[in-house]
Amino acid sequence: MFKIGEFSKLSQVSGRMLRHFDQIDILKPEQIDENGYRLYSSFQLEEIMKITALQKAGFQLQEIKQLLDDNLSEIEKQEIIKICKERKQQEYTKVKKSLSLLEDVEHILTPKKRIRPYLMELKMVPKHMVASLRKRIPYYSEEGILWRELYNEMYKHHVSITEKPRKVAIYHDDEYMEEHPDVEIQLSIDSRFDGDEVICKEVAEQQVLSITFYGEYEQIGNVNMEAIKWMEENNYRLDGKFYSVYHMGIDSTKESEEWKTECCFPVKRI
Repeated sequence: MFKIGEFSKLSQVSGRMLRHFDQIDILKPEQIDENGYRLYSSFQLEEIMKITALQKAGFQLQEIKQLLDDNLSEIEKQEIIKICKERKQQEYTKVKKSLSLLEDVEHILTPKKRIRPYLMELKMVPKHMVASLRKRIPYYSEEGILWRELYNEMYKHHVSITEKPRKVAIYHDDEYMEEHPDVEIQLSIDSRFDGDEVICKEVAEQQVLSITFYGEYEQIGNVNMEAIKWMEENNYRLDGKFYSVYHMGIDSTKESEEWKTECCFPVKRI
């Protein structure tokens, strides 16, 4: 048996962390002697090695506790592993984006003559019929939840979409939301139908400043900035909630440079 100090040195895990593992029932000492000292066995050295290996792989302590449970089924184990992989993939994607921005940091910090890289036009959007679904979702990036639900509802009711479908996302909150944004999606259709949560409505004719870009959606912040500058220079103001139109997106191609998005800003001359 090993006292906590000896076990800490052998396992290369701090005494503070070993006490924490004890408190959350991941690894409890084999015994506690009459003086209150925690005592660990050689078998537990093998267990602590498993725990630290799982930590390095990216599992959270609660997940590690579940994975070490002998009663956990293989299906449950694979689900925990899948969740961890998805989380690490998201972290990897964020790091890649940060590295990409670091490559461009000189361009960001150096003032240069502004050249608008987007297709901008003032146009009228004619009135049209849409199937609409509006809900709060966990994050903006999980908009696909709404599209799957909308398509399932339309399939159930045998609804046909227009020849050149107009796929729109409208963000209804008065400010940017880090969680649970209020998002409405719309898809142009030929005729009305009665859905469960999907409603059909006619969208009125509207004048918009249209800005089209290709590539990742992270550009939308720059697009918004260009829209505001255009309005200031041309004596227009916002006249409604701005929205995105997906002409080519992740559902059509995995190649992000091929994604084509149109940001529409309802405007009115001052």
